[in-house]
Amino acid sequence: MAIKITGSTIIDDSRNVVNAGTVSASSFSGSGSNLTGIVTSIVAGTGLTVTPASGTGQVTINLTSGGGGGGGGSGKFDTSIDNVIYFTPTGTLDRVGVGTTTSQLTTFPSTAGTEYLVHSIHVTNISNGDAEITAAFDIDSRRVLSPYSSGGGAGIHTCVVSSASTITIGMGVTGTNVDFNTLVTDKSGNMIVLSKPLTGTPSGTLTFIPVSDVVYRLPVPVGSAVELLKQPFVLYASDSVRVQATGLGAGTQSASTTATASSGAATLTVASATNIAAGQLVNGTGIANNTYVGVGYTPSSTSVPITRATTAALSSSTVTFTDFIVPQDGALHTTIVYQATTDTAYLNGTSVGVGVGTTATVYYGTGNTFPSVIQSIRVANVTDIGDYPVWVGIGNSDTVFSWLAYNMVIPKNSSIELCEAPKRIGIGQSIFAYSDTINSIEIQIAGKQKTT
Repeated sequence: MAIKITGSTIIDDSRNVVNAGTVSASSFSGSGSNLTGIVTSIVAGTGLTVTPASGTGQVTINLTSGGGGGGGGSGKFDTSIDNVIYFTPTGTLDRVGVGTTTSQLTTFPSTAGTEYLVHSIHVTNISNGDAEITAAFDIDSRRVLSPYSSGGGAGIHTCVVSSASTITIGMGVTGTNVDFNTLVTDKSGNMIVLSKPLTGTPSGTLTFIPVSDVVYRLPVPVGSAVELLKQPFVLYASDSVRVQATGLGAGTQSASTTATASSGAATLTVASATNIAAGQLVNGTGIANNTYVGVGYTPSSTSVPITRATTAALSSSTVTFTDFIVPQDGALHTTIVYQATTDTAYLNGTSVGVGVGTTATVYYGTGNTFPSVIQSIRVANVTDIGDYPVWVGIGNSDTVFSWLAYNMVIPKNSSIELCEAPKRIGIGQSIFAYSDTINSIEIQIAGKQKTT
């Protein structure tokens, strides 16, 4: 018999509840398979585990490493940040090549499908004098391979490769008889100039890895500390972190002599070697800007390796040598905090050591499927010469939607974070940048692309 209230059936003859409005009870039983608008199971995914594994019944949800971070990871009370490196940099890893040969290269594991969110590079001066920090990322995914061709040998700073068209100043170099922590300081045609002398004649294929500067010779005064990353950056498997401690030399001219060299040479023959030392700034007709005495210089030798090839022939031409950069081994303590994640939606974009060009170039794009959230856009002046402007914008192939930096002057030896708050770029949009001086401004971008 059905039960009716005010003429409406509430329980029919088959004991089904109908037309009852809201029903409440202390408990319900059954599969619930015919119910709609409710969650019947939870599926585990990247950074997310569920207990029980079936995801049904009473479910506990757990966030694992890599599950947090949103648009790049704020790091605020984020307990999934799981790695730290404590480091005392030496003076080795600069394009100048001064200092000791202590290993300063920290390379992330080559685990496929794993990315690394670098949240902090904190630098503290623990010495009794001022110091400078240079920090950079090696971008292994953009490596260039070029077979050795000719030249070189023990104590020589140059060699010829089969093609140097995609090799740029500042790249790290590895290969047979290439010393640890060697960088490209210049090139002329297919001849490359190295920051450190070869240990023998190269053979086989040489590997060139772009080095993207976070900061270049940023002052860290005595009694101070500095955080280099205002926002996190994204690195991939086999990428590396470089740091170097240097100091400002006396800035006084140590030597003046005459020198002879052919155009495009990486070695000067001087009349007198008195007071010449590695790391000194070299000036004179036919000498390129930012040319230094190479780390392989033998004191008192009249054969002086230089870090950039001559721009013209020298014939008993006057050349000066100035104390400019000195190593500061042990002056700084560095704390690097990073997080491993299997979420491959994190992306980066850099000008990989060559610097922002003089024409608008795209350094980060979303593609044509999903938008991205940008967590960091960092621009750094990587010169010792002066202050340079940069233009950074959001747009597509023919339209500028917004300028994030317009003729913004970046002081020498400094960097600026443009993303104090996250930015969003839509489908098909990109971040582009340019400067009025090549090889002066470096850009690094970190973001996370949506996947739905």
